[in-house]
Amino acid sequence: MNSIVIQIPCKSKIKYEKIQDPSSSRTVPAIAIDRIIDNTYPAAYGYLVGTRAGDGDEEDVFVLESGPDSHYPGQVLDSADYSPVAKIGLLDSGEVDNKLLLATDKMSAKLAWQRLADIICFLKIYKSEVNRPNKILLREVEVFGEELVALCRLEGLPFMKMSDMASSPNQMKFLLAE
Repeated sequence: MNSIVIQIPCKSKIKYEKIQDPSSSRTVPAIAIDRIIDNTYPAAYGYLVGTRAGDGDEEDVFVLESGPDSHYPGQVLDSADYSPVAKIGLLDSGEVDNKLLLATDKMSAKLAWQRLADIICFLKIYKSEVNRPNKILLREVEVFGEELVALCRLEGLPFMKMSDMASSPNQMKFLLAE
């Protein structure tokens, strides 16, 4: 299984980036402050070590916890302790930049839905920040798990509409409502 490296803790306004040093033998890159943002991160944010996403970086993840979130920058988590509950499809400067949402098995569907809605709202606001106008485009959200899919059908998701594409009890796609 892959490890998860936390870059940005929940409730942080500090955006951290990893420092890439090809000459280093470190298995986990160093993390440095990139900038201060206007909004706080609604969940811990990081990446899956050893994966590659559409933008060439490791796959980005939001880590959802059912209790207090006490993650810190540079913390390494075992991805086996988490399951995917959603994938948010984004375009960042024209490149695919999806965000995978991982949750502990103890998390209720209701709490996962609330956190997913918070992250969608965060990304919409983050997209419109002064330094990033029109750079990030929220395209779609894919939801996994029977209880969460049922709740999303009932409650919906902010800024999103249900897709006309076929869905199953365990998976459903939402598209940006234009």
